[in-house]
Amino acid sequence: MGAFLDKPKTEKYNAHGEGNGLRFGLSSMQGWRVEMEDAHTAAVGLPHGLDDWSFFAVYDGHAGSRVANYCSKHLLEHIVAAGSADELRKAGAPAPETPAIEAVKRGIRAGFLRIDEHMRSFTDLRNGMDRSGSTAVAVLLSPEHLYFINCGDSRALLCRNAHVCFSTMDHKPCDPRERERIQNAGGSVMIQRVNGSLAVSRALGDYDYKCVEGKGPTEQLVSPEPEVFEIARSDAEDEFVVLACDGIWDVMSNEELCAFVRSRLEVTDDLERVCNEVVDTCLHKGSRDNMSIVLVCLPNAPQVSEEAVKRDAELDNFLESRVEELIEKAGEEGVPELAHVMSSLSQESIPNLPPGGGLASKHSVIEAVYNRLNPQREEDGDSCWAGSHKRRSLGPNEARKMSLTKITNIDAVELQEGIQNSAFQDNGDDTSDASSFREQQAISMSANEPEENEYTQIKPYAGMPKEVLMRYSSKACYRIPREILFWLIIACTLALIAVTITVVALSPRCMSWWQLSPVYQVYPRSFKDSNGDGVGDLKGIKEKLSHFTYLNIKAVWISPFYKSPMRDFGYDVEDFRQIDPLFGTMEEFEDLLASMHDKGLKLIMDYIPNHTSDKHIWFQLSRNGTEPYKDYYIWTNCTRDKPPNNWVSVFGNSTWEYDEMRQQCYFHQFLKEQPDLNYRNPRVVEEMTDIIHFWLKKGVDGFRMDAVKHMLEATHLRNEPQVDPNQDPSTVDTEFELYHDYTYTQQGLHEILTQWRKELDIYSREPGRYRFMVIECYDYEEIEKTMRYYGTNYVIESDFPFNFYLLYLPDNLSGNQAKRLVNLWMSKMPKGKWPNWVVGNHDKPRIGTSAGKEYVRVINMLLLTLPGTPTTYYGEEIGMVNVNVSVIQDPFGQHDPSNSRDPQRTPMQWSDQHNAGFSDSINGTWLDIAPDYSTVNVEVQQAQPDSTISQYRALSLLRESELALARGWFCFVWSDVNIFAYLRELDGLNKAFLVVLNFGNDTTTDLSSVRQGLLLEYSTNQRFHANHESECYVSEKACYLPELNILYKC
Repeated sequence: MGAFLDKPKTEKYNAHGEGNGLRFGLSSMQGWRVEMEDAHTAAVGLPHGLDDWSFFAVYDGHAGSRVANYCSKHLLEHIVAAGSADELRKAGAPAPETPAIEAVKRGIRAGFLRIDEHMRSFTDLRNGMDRSGSTAVAVLLSPEHLYFINCGDSRALLCRNAHVCFSTMDHKPCDPRERERIQNAGGSVMIQRVNGSLAVSRALGDYDYKCVEGKGPTEQLVSPEPEVFEIARSDAEDEFVVLACDGIWDVMSNEELCAFVRSRLEVTDDLERVCNEVVDTCLHKGSRDNMSIVLVCLPNAPQVSEEAVKRDAELDNFLESRVEELIEKAGEEGVPELAHVMSSLSQESIPNLPPGGGLASKHSVIEAVYNRLNPQREEDGDSCWAGSHKRRSLGPNEARKMSLTKITNIDAVELQEGIQNSAFQDNGDDTSDASSFREQQAISMSANEPEENEYTQIKPYAGMPKEVLMRYSSKACYRIPREILFWLIIACTLALIAVTITVVALSPRCMSWWQLSPVYQVYPRSFKDSNGDGVGDLKGIKEKLSHFTYLNIKAVWISPFYKSPMRDFGYDVEDFRQIDPLFGTMEEFEDLLASMHDKGLKLIMDYIPNHTSDKHIWFQLSRNGTEPYKDYYIWTNCTRDKPPNNWVSVFGNSTWEYDEMRQQCYFHQFLKEQPDLNYRNPRVVEEMTDIIHFWLKKGVDGFRMDAVKHMLEATHLRNEPQVDPNQDPSTVDTEFELYHDYTYTQQGLHEILTQWRKELDIYSREPGRYRFMVIECYDYEEIEKTMRYYGTNYVIESDFPFNFYLLYLPDNLSGNQAKRLVNLWMSKMPKGKWPNWVVGNHDKPRIGTSAGKEYVRVINMLLLTLPGTPTTYYGEEIGMVNVNVSVIQDPFGQHDPSNSRDPQRTPMQWSDQHNAGFSDSINGTWLDIAPDYSTVNVEVQQAQPDSTISQYRALSLLRESELALARGWFCFVWSDVNIFAYLRELDGLNKAFLVVLNFGNDTTTDLSSVRQGLLLEYSTNQRFHANHESECYVSEKACYLPELNILYKC
């Protein structure tokens, strides 16, 4: 982007048009740049009945033209698609209301964010092969308002009553607001650039600057969010709007350009000519960038004045005569250089020069006279870049003069195709062209006067002839320092590369979003009800997103909300691609997902691969024997009264259910309404993989894979061995009475999961969009089976399997039990893998009930200070307890009331208001509200600095901010019946964290009696783990270097 040519390319791309009471012209020139990276859009009349609306934009690309070109074709359609045609029509009506205007502005912002996210999926932009970006400045004209839109350092202005009424502000990194956002995203502003590289702080594209973990799209180093301003139109006062890239504004101020354009409009009504004069003037004023300008004239624009035309002609004649005089005056000394002529004229007081343009705007007139009087200059090829803009009639084969009419037939806006603009028509044959003017042929200058295509004032060696420059540059006093500097730059570059490689090689991997914060489980039926039906829903979750940010939560796992008959509250899926109406609509899900991403939150979906509902269309077709669904489920011959073997379901009784229609039994490891899928059938694997793709394309950030150990079964159907061989086989009716050798974790399971991991990896190639995978599998004390879900040294399977072992802590609440359970996981976890911890979920009793209310805080502290990722079940942050519900809803509880899961699924307690702030329902909630909600709720506890939720929030923030807690060593220090103590430290840091947890009945403990010297003599200048390797664990070794404030591998 920063490279320049030896001479500028001065061919121009032009177009003009009119409609909706306005006229426009545009011009663009490559100039000194090696490539043309600007683009523009002009559309008079928008789709969906918005014929009286218009849209104009200029895009200034950098590091390539890909983003600018794509935006010129598709930004308008994204804005239209993101907004509402009804709202736009309301905003275009006479005297529109403020909400309608604000809706337009929201749609514009959403359109920018939408196209930026859409382009991120392009292969060349995603993999870094194309690193381009683009600023954008636009104006959207309705019958009542002008909507000015700016993202970057291109600019727009409105001229009203001969003065600049409004102009957009540039988005530069040194602006205080922009600098704050950049610094909050971990970046810096050096030499007025983002991280010392990019000169703008808002742009489309530039994805190298949009990959900060945990930050939404508007919080990145570079933001795609535009500023939008609306100004009421005044036809009696508004004259024109100018949109231009920074190649124009670098050399002309708002007032100068406004005055110059007004003066030119009094001379000619050819808007292309006016734009060309602006571009040429800026070139001669010293602009070294691409230059593009769009001029939109409104009803009160200046009209051509005979007096102004006469003055301009007199000025041209005066300049011609003065050039002749200066050349004649030189006499025998020879013809002076054109630069000398321009310098002499600039020192004179010349009347009637165009305001804002000055002598530079007449450079083409001066050069034309100079060339006529100095023909030798043309023969030598010394006239090296174009300046003259003589106009003549161009034939159809020489140039294409474009005119604009209204867009007439745009019914549907498809993001993949772009808006085809019928407004552009060839004056010769009336054929249509697309809305991108870049595809038009350049308007050629006079073919009979090629010398007029060359310009000479500003050269890389301005001020002396080229021959003189070359003669001096070869002298030793210039050549030797130049060579020394060249080799010094080479040496410094190589040294910088070596240092960079060393730093990268020695740096530990950056922590991903699923490692940085707790994972928060939302049970949607019980989180927040938005419509008063007594059941939580997706809109309710959106209403409470601030709760996650308050707790410093960045990852939210939402239990199933697929379309379901609700026999098992969503775990019996009728359609994997639909949202159950109880929870909302697909549009509401997409809105929730977008809102979460805007706040830097990640959404983890529950994925139920083992089974479907018996209402699923696959099962209905399978019952009928319809191909190819006949073998989508597991069927075998049997009788109504005699199952084929002794296999027992999780909910009790036989796993086999006789189907009258098919006259066979189907297999179900859970409810009979949840038939198991047949993963021995490749079509089933393919179908379920497609479902993963469906949600990944929606933008979800990961999946919790539910009940994966049940996915495959042995094909031989032998009886499983009994735990008690002497038990009467006819009495075996629970899963705990059998060894599940043939129904759990069968061969081939890990191959399927590994394949799904690869699918997620494909979608993780986009910077900042890692797709997370966690496995749910209760293997009880068979921990080796659980660890297998991490994968192998060569094949990654999941980021981690859920660690449920702390769920057993309340069974024998003590320091020794806590150490045993923690050590069980840490000692068995494969080297280099990431640990995780779970203390509650929708299937297990709450901490406050299983361990006791007095231990909620200590178990939360354990959860948040252990190494790895903690998972918190909703309500545990305020200490909710199980509730004895009046009516059992859980099918597992209906089979065995003592094991009902309803008590831990009661509604979230937000406040002491009606229904604990969960719902406005007057008919009650789906499960009873806890009786203690008036004191145990979010609102009350947030006001108390020593409350359970305040402690949780403080620990969550501490965990993220302290390196020792985030990625340091974990070392056992002491445990007994009451105490569990451990240390978190990091090499190089001068502080460590000693965590002492009291699981006993006493309120104080005398630590001085605990192994004298182990704690009391510990110093932060001595590393504990170095002398106690068998008691310490770390996933990835890292050391801190305080002198440079960096982490490195050690």
